[in-house]
Amino acid sequence: MQDKKVLILEDDATLGAGLVRGLAAKGYEATLCNKADIAYQKLKLESYSALIIDCFLPGEKGVDFVTKIREEHLNDAPVFLVSGVFKDKVFIREAMARTGAAEFFVKPFIVDEIIYIIESQNYDRATLSRPPLFRIFWAPEAETGDILKAVDLTSSVHGHDLAIIYGFVLHGGLPGKLTLTSPDQQIINVYFNNDQIVAVEDGSDVEKLFVTLAQEYGYLNLDHPPLNLNPGERVDQYLIRENLISPHAGRELQLGVIKTQLTQTLRDTTYAINFDITPELPSDSGLGMGDFREVLLSWVWSHIPQRWIKAFYVRWMDQSVVKGPMHDLITSYKDQPLFNRLSNLDKWIMSGKSIDWILTDGNYEEHDFLAALHFLAINRVICFGERGTNFGILGQRLKKIVAEMDGKNYFEILNVSKNAPDSEIKKSYHELVNVFHPDKQPTDLPKELVEYNKQIFEKIQKAYAAISKDALKRDYLIEMEQGDTNALLEAETIFESAMRMVGTNQFQPAIEVLDRVRKLDSKMPKLLFLRMWATIKLGESKTSHFDASEFVTKLEETPNEIRNDPLYLFVKGLLQKHLGNKNNAIGYFEKAVSAKSDFVAARRELNVLKLESSGPGTNKTKGLSNVLGNLFKRK
Repeated sequence: MQDKKVLILEDDATLGAGLVRGLAAKGYEATLCNKADIAYQKLKLESYSALIIDCFLPGEKGVDFVTKIREEHLNDAPVFLVSGVFKDKVFIREAMARTGAAEFFVKPFIVDEIIYIIESQNYDRATLSRPPLFRIFWAPEAETGDILKAVDLTSSVHGHDLAIIYGFVLHGGLPGKLTLTSPDQQIINVYFNNDQIVAVEDGSDVEKLFVTLAQEYGYLNLDHPPLNLNPGERVDQYLIRENLISPHAGRELQLGVIKTQLTQTLRDTTYAINFDITPELPSDSGLGMGDFREVLLSWVWSHIPQRWIKAFYVRWMDQSVVKGPMHDLITSYKDQPLFNRLSNLDKWIMSGKSIDWILTDGNYEEHDFLAALHFLAINRVICFGERGTNFGILGQRLKKIVAEMDGKNYFEILNVSKNAPDSEIKKSYHELVNVFHPDKQPTDLPKELVEYNKQIFEKIQKAYAAISKDALKRDYLIEMEQGDTNALLEAETIFESAMRMVGTNQFQPAIEVLDRVRKLDSKMPKLLFLRMWATIKLGESKTSHFDASEFVTKLEETPNEIRNDPLYLFVKGLLQKHLGNKNNAIGYFEKAVSAKSDFVAARRELNVLKLESSGPGTNKTKGLSNVLGNLFKRK
């Protein structure tokens, strides 16, 4: 009978009676309480399938009441908040974040509205427990208004999840300004207009970024004198005015700046967000849906950490895959390298099977598959449906989760950033509890799987206990910082060792050594640059093959402030040499030597290229360089 029992906490007798009558007409048994302590006692004795809670009550407030019962695990039913006093957007968003409420109704409202939602959902509790933004993944019918509401109800978001917001806002055609506020109070404004991202204001030196990209694209020489810009003129506009590039190339440069700025927002941090629809928007041509899909593909494959995407989907691997509103686009992605590696994916994802089922039966590499899945979901090509459990596959997944959690810190287990607010930590914790709580599992779950699930749940509880309180979180962060310091010291030793190996042409051993500290690439970028150096040189010896486009993408994502690092410049030169752009390669090697005069490897590469350019057969070599250069040069 639990599926038909609803608890109402409402001190307005008229509204409460109306809800009771309306629910009774639909076959529900409603219990009306006018005080929080009475409702609390009811929840200790009985189970309910939905809770309707007034925010403004005498004594204990509704939001505090829901927070308390969640922390005590008295009830995990969907919560519907109502209020006639607290109506502003800030309160609504904070209340939703603190309680994980399914919906918020502002009084006066039509009683049938809330009954309709309870009745129509009837109901996938897991879906209702998810944040409003993520529920769009389960709503193929969602329209612009639904997306706007979901974004509007989102008060904070992890940096890696910004890709979802950018995609949803573009798909919904919403004009407006998205404001991101980082924990250190950096304010970033992202402007949407005419179904495009038209500008990003992040407080950075945009002119310097334009110049850096113009040099990397080959539009400006590395030793080009300072630009004589007119007041308010952008670098791309200057280059067009001076007939150094075409208008088409200027647009590519402008888009490159926007892509770089957007990429740099996808950090391992938590942003406070706010979306405002405003008539005062930039009208420049910007990043449209087609260009966004291109950059999104690189994000899901190489920028958003693999561990993050895996943790994102660990809660939903038993969800079936269904057609999304943009399903017809799936054929247009078949020629992309990522999708080439996933044969028959278009057929598998329409099989009605669950995510983990498709991953197993399709025999796909996990990183490729989840990256492609995330790309398709953000683009609304696919959505998710009902749960579909296969105990054999579930056992493999649970065993793998246990093993992976052993190597994670508490923030990684809950999939939150180190500076996540309490509301974000609670939200993620309750989502995981809704999936892995022992009481949520099928009654016929095999004993071995029960044990795996129990271990996972205990690790989730331990992680939450360690970081849910400020004092405990501070202690744990200090402990982590000490661990990171030790890890970085070890990584520094490994880097020096690998550097010596590369210096003696031991490229494969160097790569193997560097792979031991791969997760520290973001904290010590020179580890990534050195691995690229070794990989490119190994490729030159024809004993190995590497994806040059992936390296191009990774280097484009390098923060602007370290693009003058000699190792970065050297790797850029090696990559340009590999692509056949010898003149650009010479420029980067010269810049690397200028930044580090004793950079022997850079001097050697520079001398070889200059000798090739001046020696016999110069015309032949130059002709080949031009052909390859034209293949890869941006127009």
